[in-house]
Amino acid sequence: RKFGPIGWCIPYEFNYGDWSASIQFIQNHLTTIGDDPKKGAPVSYDTIRYMVSEIQYGGRVTDDKDRVLLATITEVLIAPKILTPDFAFCPGYNIPRYEEIQKHREFIQDRIPEVDPPEVFGLNSNADITYRLRTAAKVLATILDIQPRSGATAGSITREDQVVLTSDDLLKKLPPAWHKATVKELLQKIGHR
Repeated sequence: RKFGPIGWCIPYEFNYGDWSASIQFIQNHLTTIGDDPKKGAPVSYDTIRYMVSEIQYGGRVTDDKDRVLLATITEVLIAPKILTPDFAFCPGYNIPRYEEIQKHREFIQDRIPEVDPPEVFGLNSNADITYRLRTAAKVLATILDIQPRSGATAGSITREDQVVLTSDDLLKKLPPAWHKATVKELLQKIGHR
């Protein structure tokens, strides 16, 4: 959400419901194969990818190119390689391999930054620049929107009064107006025609 719909042809409103339905399906799928995948049926990555990319999230996707994008994303992220010990989504974003929940919490607190860089999501660092520019523009627009439009509070002057005061001050600094006849006479005295 932070970086917006970069890479998509149409911006989709994916939400927590899509995510939780996908997680629930994966949990159900893993439960059906048993506690020990080595003894039970193997994990069907094709099934998980299809359910996530075509059903859970894909139900919202209407553009063909976006369907291909979603299928590609799930093919990269939902694969046997994520279970290997050296796998990382991005440098520094390894999957912790602890059995105790406290170790997982410590891993998250100590090793995961509070602000994710765009590279974690497969984006170029320019996505962060775009995000910051968009955020700054929103902040400035909000500041301008909350500025008083008219009317004065006790002890202050309105915007219009300030314009009048500034105009009067500038008018006082201008030289006196020229009279065409006077200027013509002065030019003739110094030899100009």
